[in-house]
Amino acid sequence: MFVLPGAHRATISPSDLRVAAGCEWALLGEFDAVLGRRPAGGAPDALADRLAALGAAHEQSVLRALAVEHRGRVVTIARPDRHTAGGIAAAVAETLAALGRPDLDVVCQGAIADDRFVGYADFLVRDESGRWALWDAKLAREASVAALLQLAAYADALAASGVDVAPSASLVLGSGDRAQFPLAEILPVYRRRRDRLVDLLDRHQDAGRPAEWGDPSIHACGRCPDCADRLTATADVGLVAGVHTSQRKRLLAAGVARLDDLADRVEPVPDISDAHLARLRAQARLQRAQRETGIVSAEVHRPDVIAGLPRPSAGDVFFDFEGDPLWAEPGSHRRGLEYLFGVMEADGTYRAWWAHDRAAEKKALIEFVDYVVRRRRRYPDLHVYHYADYERARLLGLAARYGVCEKEVDDFLRDGVLVDLYAVVRAAVRVSQESYSIKKLEPLYMGEDLRAGPVATAGDSILVYHEFVQATVEGRVGEADRLLASIRDYNAYDCLSTQRLRDWLLAQVPGASGAAADGGTGGVEAAGANGEAAGAREAGIGIRTEGGGAAEPARIDPWADAEATEAVLQGLLGDTPPHERTADDQALALVAAGLQFNRREAKPYWWRHFDRLRHPVDEWSSTPEVVVADDVTVVRDWFKEGRQRTFRRTLDFVAPIDADTPPPRVGDGRYAVYDAPAPAEFAPDSPTIRVAPTSVTINAVSVTPESV
Repeated sequence: MFVLPGAHRATISPSDLRVAAGCEWALLGEFDAVLGRRPAGGAPDALADRLAALGAAHEQSVLRALAVEHRGRVVTIARPDRHTAGGIAAAVAETLAALGRPDLDVVCQGAIADDRFVGYADFLVRDESGRWALWDAKLAREASVAALLQLAAYADALAASGVDVAPSASLVLGSGDRAQFPLAEILPVYRRRRDRLVDLLDRHQDAGRPAEWGDPSIHACGRCPDCADRLTATADVGLVAGVHTSQRKRLLAAGVARLDDLADRVEPVPDISDAHLARLRAQARLQRAQRETGIVSAEVHRPDVIAGLPRPSAGDVFFDFEGDPLWAEPGSHRRGLEYLFGVMEADGTYRAWWAHDRAAEKKALIEFVDYVVRRRRRYPDLHVYHYADYERARLLGLAARYGVCEKEVDDFLRDGVLVDLYAVVRAAVRVSQESYSIKKLEPLYMGEDLRAGPVATAGDSILVYHEFVQATVEGRVGEADRLLASIRDYNAYDCLSTQRLRDWLLAQVPGASGAAADGGTGGVEAAGANGEAAGAREAGIGIRTEGGGAAEPARIDPWADAEATEAVLQGLLGDTPPHERTADDQALALVAAGLQFNRREAKPYWWRHFDRLRHPVDEWSSTPEVVVADDVTVVRDWFKEGRQRTFRRTLDFVAPIDADTPPPRVGDGRYAVYDAPAPAEFAPDSPTIRVAPTSVTINAVSVTPESV
């Protein structure tokens, strides 16, 4: 936003709508700088600069395509050198004149304004009916609220200027797809958001003082750099690891504003369970101790979870990806490249598979998976350790993208080969840090080898890889080699850190060398089999369910023929990139992909389900597929009668749900998950099992108002 010379009120821009949609505190910080109430500017952000450059390149590619399609009937409006009333008015007049010319079909960077808004639309494109359709180029792969608000802002101001605006607006996404959105559905939301934004800015301007942290009328996201600064400076309760945005609001409403308040809290907090509050209180006390002493500490509160880690094997490997989410092949809209697969073997041997294009990425995937398969033959008890879900998710994604190694990767998941140490840490250990990223844990176990060097974060790795690509293109071979070596060292350190973390965890529990790697923890939970929301947070819902033991499904593979046929078709395609395929190639690719489409569509749900079981229940409740049961009453205990093949029982329980989420319906089926120990009726031989799924049928539902 800015204040025009001689004007009293602020003029807003599309970027203000975007920032306000995410964090009003950050927006008011920018406004205070405009008003001279605080210093302007901030630390340089090389990653943001790269994103801006890529966004500009994407916009230019869209412009070139439009110029070809419309045979040059395109004009670009020059922006004013400075924001003045006269300069803006001249640019708007030039835009309106261009829209009135019959020899033009596309107006680029058209100036659009009203009494409180100024923006520059990427493209105005004349449609078949002669109306002007708004197009905006966005590097993102899918639409965002902020992008839709921006389109609505342009449409609203254009229509007020007398322009005949098309009923739908478009986003040209980074994938190359053009997504259309009816303006009639977006404009009401935009007008409410705009009214709030203008009122917020005017009230703040009239207050005559900088924004005050903690003002309940200002939405603070708690995640952006502006919020992070204030959280740290004020020791805000939002600093406590595990306190999510919704929980912070509940804590603030109960008068728990600072980390110390939570550490000392003994009274209950409405809408936060006593057990969860106890965990947050323990976390706050640890963090307070670190703030006082400067020493990173940890405490194990679930030794049984660590005891469930696999026995160490001489074949164990410690795995880490390096990827650039912004990379794209020339001529292709598909972004993202896993450019390094790195592993550290148990004896300290480091191995790396590099990929600098799509063909090499596919080759690296095949070679890495083959390496693990062959190593498993030699060491049947090996496991592949990683930290957080990225490695698992990307292996699945790459196998699906290229149609290779899918069975092998599925075998890794089914056999428990992949072990996520983040899930184990979150379930079993409290650490005195504000974050549980592996870099924050390293002071506990890396000793004198603590991380140092030019590449210290994943963001650094992405930027250095970008510099490597540029150096390679420009023929600076020596610099390119040096940059690649620094990324290799960073990745090798991450792999070593993962190994040291595993060893440290085992050392915390004498004799820990369990045979399972589920890393899970429990709590009664019900998740929808169809992936639809069963409830989340705000209001209460009473549910009566009947459920029984689970049976092991028979492993029958009806897809063998489809797999074989797809392999033949993929062989005919070869490694031709999608953007270089002929029409016949594309038809062949569609047939090949369609053979197992339904199978692949079903997999993500089950991947999420079984991955969820490896994480603490506290982390499940924020996902729409999960409802966490509270206040459980056994109506009828386990029984087997008549022709029943499994035990059943009937429960009443209360589950909090979000006001916008429809409650479960009578007759719905769900999967129930129990904490350790599992009910003996369906797991008699596994007293230490942490989670056990069973089928559930909902017999009755009653919705109660939110308790205050």
